[in-house]
Amino acid sequence: MHNNSTKTETTTQAVTAFFFGNSFLYVINFLFSMVRLKIYSVEDYGFWRLSQSLAPIAAIISVLGLPLYLLITIPQIEAQGENYKLRPLLKNSFILVFFTNIVIIVFGVIAWRLNILGHSMFVPIKYLPFFVMSLSFKGILDYIFIAFRRSNLLIKLNILDSCLMFIISIGIYWISGSILLVIFSVAAEMAMFCIIRMILVIRKSPRMSIEYKVSLDYSLHSLFRKSHEYGRWNIPTNLMWIGYTSIPLWLASYNGLKAAAHVGFALNMVNISLTPFAQISDILLQNLSRKCGGILDSIKREASKHQNMLLPVIVMLLSSYTISIIGLINIFFDKYRETIPYIQILMPSTLFLLLLYLMKNVPTSMEKIKHANIPEFFGFAFLGIVIFSLRDFGGIQGIFWALLLTRFALIIFARLIYQKYGVLSLRWLPFLTLQIPVILLYYYGWVSLLLYPIILGALLVWQRETFNMYWSIGKRELMRICSPFLNVRYEG
Repeated sequence: MHNNSTKTETTTQAVTAFFFGNSFLYVINFLFSMVRLKIYSVEDYGFWRLSQSLAPIAAIISVLGLPLYLLITIPQIEAQGENYKLRPLLKNSFILVFFTNIVIIVFGVIAWRLNILGHSMFVPIKYLPFFVMSLSFKGILDYIFIAFRRSNLLIKLNILDSCLMFIISIGIYWISGSILLVIFSVAAEMAMFCIIRMILVIRKSPRMSIEYKVSLDYSLHSLFRKSHEYGRWNIPTNLMWIGYTSIPLWLASYNGLKAAAHVGFALNMVNISLTPFAQISDILLQNLSRKCGGILDSIKREASKHQNMLLPVIVMLLSSYTISIIGLINIFFDKYRETIPYIQILMPSTLFLLLLYLMKNVPTSMEKIKHANIPEFFGFAFLGIVIFSLRDFGGIQGIFWALLLTRFALIIFARLIYQKYGVLSLRWLPFLTLQIPVILLYYYGWVSLLLYPIILGALLVWQRETFNMYWSIGKRELMRICSPFLNVRYEG
């Protein structure tokens, strides 16, 4: 995608760009979700959520293990100065994903026509062909942008994509009142942006040398074998990741579209909160693959630094976000008020999920894919046990409690299973106390928020080294971003 003269960002710059760019994307997605909730009827919102719920699962299966393989392999090729290998690698990767998608679509159409998955899955399986190809290629292409350290370009594309999707999904519904027409239009928009992403990748990838013949390492057969090797462990764990969102939605759909809408709203609010941190783990993974050269001690030190730097600020932002969401629901969205406990239960679990992915980076960067993913098999089995134990006891709230307990258990499983590779820093744990006002808010009202500045002030005194680190990084990156506008040369 780039040659030696092309400027690429450092890891700190990439993480900063993704954080601020994705934070802006988060604000956009949040505002768009609020407008969509106001305009759509509850039943149409439930239908909208269900129509797209199966496509991410099919997309994960269709890309095999290629995203992870490319994320690790591309930095290694670049570090070795063998950029001429990139074009055949990318070309055959695209061909392989195209054919696996065709197979998925054919099976999806057969399952829909024969109603193999039952009545409750009729809507997701019917609309699967409209979304799966676009989601598959977007997943592959996003990883390629990250591997080539072109975060700014990817962020711009994602923001433009979200804005156009919002205009289409709101405008068409406003004009026609048809959720079906919205679904078809959004599917077309997603396909268009996949084509744009692919054109950018192809145009910026280095041309293949005339003397260079395609290595057997990057033939279709070799790529399929390699992607199967990675995907054997990575596909099931990615399916589990999607399952944490899809399973509550599908279980709720048995009680009708209104129940699905409430659960979908809660899951959407929680998932949007992860937008500022999306793909930061992938950036850090390509950094470890490129920088640490397979030396375990070096990789573990770097991974520990990542946890200490990221997790405190994540806790602070998630706490503030949860309070804001509860306030907005109480003021503007009375019809979704019953989702407040769902959000309060599930939001803290996102911390455990982010920690797990930071912990997985050490074995993954060393290509110990089995070690990285085994904990999630135990976690998903744990979810199956707990979710059916609590569903009858707590109804839909029981499902969310099961997700919270499962994600906490995942950290325990991860620490036990790959002790040699696991990195679990505890320096960020004091920041979890910021969750106390959030938990008390629903039960004791807004007066409980008085605890928030008290706890934050105590942390500022106790953890001043961490806050000083944030201040130093923020000031440096702000100077780097503003220097072109101030006509000052910044030597970072």
